[in-house]
Amino acid sequence: AIYSRSRPRRARGGGPRNKQIKMEDWMRMLDDAGFIDDQFALRYAKMCFVWGRMHVFDELKSIDRLESLTFVDFLEALGRAADMKHLPSAEQLEECGYSNAIEYLDQLALDGVSVFIPHRESDGFLKEHVRPLHARAAIFLDTLFRRLDRGRGFVLAPGELPPVYSEDGLYRKLAKMDKDLDLGITNT
Repeated sequence: AIYSRSRPRRARGGGPRNKQIKMEDWMRMLDDAGFIDDQFALRYAKMCFVWGRMHVFDELKSIDRLESLTFVDFLEALGRAADMKHLPSAEQLEECGYSNAIEYLDQLALDGVSVFIPHRESDGFLKEHVRPLHARAAIFLDTLFRRLDRGRGFVLAPGELPPVYSEDGLYRKLAKMDKDLDLGITNT
């Protein structure tokens, strides 16, 4: 559903939407999720896109393939983003009394603190990671889903309870967006 939601709006001249994700759509998805920040700059987001693509044998004949992500490429790019984006570990969240990264990030925003997650020795580009990729990806994807469910620019006000997150609710919302996009209806 996330892949489908991120595909380009409509092909030029009408017709069905493209089956692949372009760089601007990838960047929009990460921006909508609030992942582009001081720690995960535009440069890193673009690197995940580029490194996520499979090699193209003939770049001139396959320019569309060269400039976009297939579903498998999208999964690779998500894995690379999960590897590069600095989010707290499950252990750090548990120590602080949070059940997910969104609760932690909400509290930092309410406290007026820029996102501060204590860095580990394994943090950084080209460093050997201690946590396996599946653990980092689980927290990354959970945070991505919860932020996309809330909507772009959502800010929790002091004393306000966070919205209830539901995977089914997110899936229904994304399916409706996908259907609207196929019909050419845009809300952005």
